[in-house]
Amino acid sequence: MLFQIFQILLCPYFRHVVNSKEKYKVRKRTIKRTLTKDEIIQVNGVAYIEGNLKLTHLRILMTIISYLQTALQYKISRRRRSYNIPENLLPHRNPERMQTRILTIPVSEFNLGQKNGGRLRSYFDELQDAKLIFPETVKCVDGLKIVNSFSGLIAGYSFPPYSKEVDIYLMEDMVRRLLLTEEGFSTYSHSSAMSITNKYTVRIYWLICSWRTKGGFVISLENFRRILALGPAYDRYDNIVSKIIYPAQQELKKRFPIWFQYRLYKLHGDQRLVFKIKMIVSQEQKNKEMDSARDICFNLLISIGVKLDTIQQVFSQIDYEDLKPFLSKLMNLTSYVRKNNHISDVNSYVAASMNVWFSDWLARYAIIDDENEMTDKENC
Repeated sequence: MLFQIFQILLCPYFRHVVNSKEKYKVRKRTIKRTLTKDEIIQVNGVAYIEGNLKLTHLRILMTIISYLQTALQYKISRRRRSYNIPENLLPHRNPERMQTRILTIPVSEFNLGQKNGGRLRSYFDELQDAKLIFPETVKCVDGLKIVNSFSGLIAGYSFPPYSKEVDIYLMEDMVRRLLLTEEGFSTYSHSSAMSITNKYTVRIYWLICSWRTKGGFVISLENFRRILALGPAYDRYDNIVSKIIYPAQQELKKRFPIWFQYRLYKLHGDQRLVFKIKMIVSQEQKNKEMDSARDICFNLLISIGVKLDTIQQVFSQIDYEDLKPFLSKLMNLTSYVRKNNHISDVNSYVAASMNVWFSDWLARYAIIDDENEMTDKENC
């Protein structure tokens, strides 16, 4: 898969420099593999929801999203901006309440047990009044403005005593927002996410799943606090690490095939967290993709005159999870060298540039807080 992606990019590259970023932007909206029964699609904006949500609230949200999978897969398969989804793929309209749709979900799906109906009702009551703000990533689709601020996750519910099912009422705007694949999407294990025992770990799990193809990401400490709705008890970075980040790292590393490492950088009074994503994959897959990346690395660098020992030194430092950003960096670096003939010692220049990239995570990963990374500028 990795070889095929960069083969497409590299063929025209040697004739002229291609716009690799635009090609990647198109590819990221397609499903790269067949989803398992346990794997669900989630639009990336969900990972950045601002709101004080409890662990059970998050589980209810994930369950709602799991019942929107058919509509999500349809939108992704269409590969174009449109909310024109067949009615039979959407939750049915509520004949008694305008602009709402109904999802009927078995009580057992919420992982609370059949005897906890009272608790489940209280959580639904809270979700009707839970103020949520999604990031403004896409302004409109099909001429319809995308709503990002909501006074509640759900508009209401029907849950008669002793019933084994719950009817959840969702505003049409909320359904549209949860299906906003135009902003990008990610996949994760539904059962694994539902088994997480800490609400902050769920949020971090969503974030690293949405950024795993990039190798990692940068986020300001202020933005991290806002997304997770952290109160005054978490004003100090030490408290955030000891009570949120470290426990999340250990739970994911122990039980999940995806986890993370982290660093804190201080720049001109601004504090930034950098998450480096780690993944467990089969040795066969890792060897195959590393071999393909090695060939691409060699062809790129040898074409601009980099020595073989320098190429080997550069490639020896790469981690599997960073292959895509690594190859993207090499393409940009090679393009720069070709355009700037004044570089007298290309070998030393490339070695020094890559050493900075390897040592400085801020230089390696994209910044979540960058508005250009998050927002589609098209107006309605």
